[in-house]
Formats: sequence, structure tokens, C-alpha cells
Amino acid sequence: MRMPKPAWLPLGLALLVGCDTPAGGKWPRQGVADRDKANPPAAVVTATDLRLQASVERDGYVVGEPIYLILRLENAGNQAQRVFGSLDPGDGAVEVLLTGPDGRERRLVPLVETDQDSSIMVELAPGASLGAAASVFFGADGWTFPAPGSHRLTAVYRTPAGAQVREARSAALELRIGASADGSGEFLADGSAASLEAGKFLTWQAGDHLTAGRDRLENLLTRYPGSDLTHYVRSALSRSHATPFTDYRTREVRPANCELALEHLRTVVAERLPAYLRAQNALIRARCAARGQNTAAARAAIRDARQIAGDLPEYRGILRQIEELERNLATPRR
Repeated sequence: MRMPKPAWLPLGLALLVGCDTPAGGKWPRQGVADRDKANPPAAVVTATDLRLQASVERDGYVVGEPIYLILRLENAGNQAQRVFGSLDPGDGAVEVLLTGPDGRERRLVPLVETDQDSSIMVELAPGASLGAAASVFFGADGWTFPAPGSHRLTAVYRTPAGAQVREARSAALELRIGASADGSGEFLADGSAASLEAGKFLTWQAGDHLTAGRDRLENLLTRYPGSDLTHYVRSALSRSHATPFTDYRTREVRPANCELALEHLRTVVAERLPAYLRAQNALIRARCAARGQNTAAARAAIRDARQIAGDLPEYRGILRQIEELERNLATPRR
């Protein structure tokens, strides 16, 4: 459930609303009538035994291009550490800070922010790592990089520890955003209502209700067929078609359509995409092959997805999907 956060809380502690922290921590049930009588904020200390890394596959992108941030949190100490089990910025423990060409720092606000309880905490063994692949090109404020320029990006992980908040910061990344050669990026990210819906669709890779956004994406395919952005658009449309969608406006479920999903993937050049999307596309092929009872093709696509994901911590979610697919293929149909 998404909850509003008190505007006067220090930025770094806003994510702690809803966590059990004695100093500052969860607001009392009756609310805080006077900010001067509220508990003081928890002290933030450096987590010397935790290392946060943030990376992207290249440092140059164009306007409108989906960018995925690879996050890894490593226990560099000699004792197990209790940490937040998700590095997805929408889950609250990781904050992405951006400094644009104007020198002003701002926070990337995810499209959805989820309140978590203590059940999301996990034990991280010495030398072990957590990971995530997080989209950073679009958020609740719209397109993150709507114009060419240089940007600095820093990821910050924070978790409560008694009366303190432990913090680990990544080294800063430098991102160069250039203009698209054919104008396709500017067409996609022009800030209009249709553009904003298109950004949501690309982020979620779903959303039948985002009709204006889908139209904008389809128009991009028609107007700019040679743009590299078409590979991202077709990947998002493919995943959408391959997944049933519940439209709460009509209370109907649109079933998966593998024919349309695979039609989009046929023209996607995998080398133009980041590893995260290449692995997802391989899973789409595997699921569609399994639905068509083509076990050999399904297993071949699974091998492709596994080869891309390897044993990297940021792709553990993909590995869980692979394992589920393999179990389903091993279970005889009744």
C-alpha cells in the first residue's frame, strides 16, 4: 500500500515511516499533533560492513531510452547481517539520487512505493550479495532524462538497526544522455499525456488501460521503424501480450496472446537491448513454447535465459521464474 510521507521528515528518513525504529520510527497510531513533541530522527551511520554497487551496461544513452540500474549489496564483513530483502527502489530501502546538468540534486520517485513490514528482512551471509535490476528512466515525476545532458547518479541503501539507521552509498555514476538521431526519443518523451502513459507502459511492460500510451508506442514503430527504441517498445508490447491482463474498468480478463507476443519479438535485435530485457524476452519465448506444448523449444529458450542470467544476484528473480518453468515442463499434463 502506498502511503504519503510527512513533508518535513528528512529525505533520507522518509522511507523509515512504517518500520519499527525506536528513535523516530513508526508514527504512533494516534498521529503526531505537534512536530516539536515527536521523537527525534534516528541517527544515520555508515554501514562499514555493507557495500552497495550501482552500474549500467554503458554510460551513453539517448532521450527516451529505457535505462536499467544494476544494484548489488554485498556483506563485506565476517558476520551475517540482517538486511532489507529487496533492492527495488519502490520497496523503500534504496533511494536513487540524481544530479542533472543544472547541478541540482533530486530523488527519483518510483511509480509505485510499497510499505513493507519486518517479514522482508533477510539474513545476508558473509561474502553473499543481494541484487536487483531497477528501471530509472521513468518515475512518478515523469521522464527522468527528457533532454540531452550529463547526469550523476548515486544509489543509497538504508536500513534500521536499533536506534540507528545504517547507510551504504554507491560510487557516483556518470550518465550521458544524447539526442536521438531521428527524433524518435523526443517524440516519445515530449511530456504530453500520451507520452507519460507510454513511459508507464514501458516501465511496467503492461497496461491495456493506458490506451493513449499504447497508441504513442505504436505510432513510434510506424514513424521511426529504424530507431533503436523500437526494440524496447516491441519487447514491452510482447511481454504485455504474453501475460493475461485484468481490466478493472470492465471487470474482464484479457487472455495471453502468444501469437502477437512472438510477432513483436521476431524483429527485435537482442544485441540492442540490456541483458535484463534479453533474459525476459527469452522467458517469453519459453512460456509461449510451453503453452504450445513445444517442449524442445521451451527448453532451448530456457537455456538462453539461464545463460544470460548466470548466477548474478540481480537476476535471481529471473532464475526463480526459470526454475518454475522447468518444474512445470517436468510435470506431465493430466
